[in-house]
Amino acid sequence: MPLLPESIGNLIALETLKLQGWQALTHLPDSIARLQRLRTLDLSDCTALAKLPDRIGDLASLTHLVVHSCEQLASLPDSFYSLARLRTSICWQTGIATLSDSEHCLGGLAALTDLSWGTHELADAVRVPRSIGALQALTKLHITCSRLVSLPDSIGELQALAALNLSCEALGCLPESVVKLQALTSLNLNYCHALTHLPDRVGELQALTSLDLYRCYALSSLPDSILELKALQRVQLGNCRLLVHVPEKIQKLYGGY
Repeated sequence: MPLLPESIGNLIALETLKLQGWQALTHLPDSIARLQRLRTLDLSDCTALAKLPDRIGDLASLTHLVVHSCEQLASLPDSFYSLARLRTSICWQTGIATLSDSEHCLGGLAALTDLSWGTHELADAVRVPRSIGALQALTKLHITCSRLVSLPDSIGELQALAALNLSCEALGCLPESVVKLQALTSLNLNYCHALTHLPDRVGELQALTSLDLYRCYALSSLPDSILELKALQRVQLGNCRLLVHVPEKIQKLYGGY
């Protein structure tokens, strides 16, 4: 059966809908927008799913949305950005090349605290919109995109962000605005193969306790300000092939150097 029956919309008391692994599912019926009590929608591994309902934004109670490994899903409907109660959005291994086609609609996700986004290798024109800075409740941001080459300066406006995880092979550098993230405790840049340097003022991240730079093959030096990270407790520098000099203090935080 390629889709759910329209009668699913009659389950008005439904709070959780998990359809993970339904590989023949191509789309959801529009009637799903009537599920006003739905809090969790899990569509992970629905590999044939090509679109979400245009009125998904009508799911006023939705707090968790998972579209992990929905490889045919190339975009999100405009109404998605009006899910004011959405707290967790996991969009792994999809064809969604940008979080939004409009520079102004991410602000509608006012409750979003945890965003995971990753495209498959065939996704084109991958980018993060400037409106990412409007996600003022965001505490965790995880992006895995092999073709993402840059981040907007507005990422520095995420004042609640505590964990930033970027596994982006083509990302050459971080915007200097990253140093404004004063709540940041974890910065994970593992597998950023093209990363050549960290921001000169990285030492301003006074809450940072964990820094991961595993397999940053192009990283050749660390900024002097890294010694100003007073809260730093652990550093991962494995397979940073071009990194020649590491300050003694940082060596002590990384036993493998």
